[in-house]
Amino acid sequence: MGFTFGHIADIHLGNYQGKVEAGGFNSRFVDFVKTYNQSIDEMIKAKVDFCLMVGDIFRSKNPTPEEINEFAKGIMKLQAAGIPIIVTLGNHDLFLADNKTHSIGVIETLLNRHDNFIISREPEIIKLKLKSEEVQILSFPYPIRSLLRLENSKEVEQYVIKKVDELYESRDPNIPIAFAGHFTLRDCVVGDEQRYVDKFAEPLIPGDIFKGKDFFYGAMGHIHKFQVVYKTPLVIYTGSNNRVDFNEVKEDKGFCLVRYVDGKTAYKFIKVDARKFVDLKYDLSDEDDPQTYIMDDLKTRIPEMKDAIVRLGVILSEENKNKYDVKIIANFIEEHSYWIHGSCIPSVKKKNEGRNNAGFTEAMDELQSLNHYAIAHKVKNKKKFIEIGEKIIKLVNGGMENDM
Repeated sequence: MGFTFGHIADIHLGNYQGKVEAGGFNSRFVDFVKTYNQSIDEMIKAKVDFCLMVGDIFRSKNPTPEEINEFAKGIMKLQAAGIPIIVTLGNHDLFLADNKTHSIGVIETLLNRHDNFIISREPEIIKLKLKSEEVQILSFPYPIRSLLRLENSKEVEQYVIKKVDELYESRDPNIPIAFAGHFTLRDCVVGDEQRYVDKFAEPLIPGDIFKGKDFFYGAMGHIHKFQVVYKTPLVIYTGSNNRVDFNEVKEDKGFCLVRYVDGKTAYKFIKVDARKFVDLKYDLSDEDDPQTYIMDDLKTRIPEMKDAIVRLGVILSEENKNKYDVKIIANFIEEHSYWIHGSCIPSVKKKNEGRNNAGFTEAMDELQSLNHYAIAHKVKNKKKFIEIGEKIIKLVNGGMENDM
């Protein structure tokens, strides 16, 4: 006996920086709806027995009617195929106050557990009756410190460990059990968008919560990079369902199909057609003719830019800044890409800037450069400096707001 299920997380339906599509919809919202529906359709095609949605359904805690409508359409397709859905709420779904409902509250009002649509807002064990057997899910939504009335992240970590143990002890030992959680595991590899997640006092949950327990699978959400964290038991972050910002430019996006048969678990990561992001960076401060250089290079990148969102970063010098035509560059990129993120306006390196910023390299990303600057200039409150810089970088990248 066995069963198959879908594991999807961090769908982040919402409006991001983009252009207006036909019908007045934000183009990035349309992209996220597309990959969400592609995932749903693939699950239905695979005839999964149930679906685990592990947090961050929407970008915002206050989704628009259009966003709620598109999410509900996917749920209704799964229900029409007889596929139960369990939603474990994430940090983007939950408010920081007790008296406010979560982002999916309006849908929960219309659909309930009798419709095989279960929203888990608190740690619990959920039992599902499948066609041939039963399965139980230990669901653990994002642990918000203020709602738990805890003082710090260490107390949150201890709470999670204790609560998982308590719930596990209350399980039915005769029914297979899986885990569904939305938080950061200490041993995970964070994606570029969350590299400094610990600097925001994010609770880092140890893998000990899985030791000595017979979970046949751990479905994780919150980290946007797909990865297998542990092999025994099999614990996986399926990653975000689409590219949230330019920090995820190199990562594949999708969801997992999981098969459990006779005590053995296997999975397959299914890629979705997430729109390409192309991040072009040029340091032309030493070029005599920066316009010719960049145009020659851009012509070789036409296939790469096709249907992609392109961001351009250019560094010029005081000597050659007048040899660069922003309009020509922008028009070329616009002609050969889906959309330009931000501006094509270059930054100008001052004459003595290289000496004052010795040690910077092109290999450094924004956060590494920020850290290097803080060390070189002996910034007094380095931690706070980097935290503020991280927030600014996320805003510039068009990414999600920090809700930790």
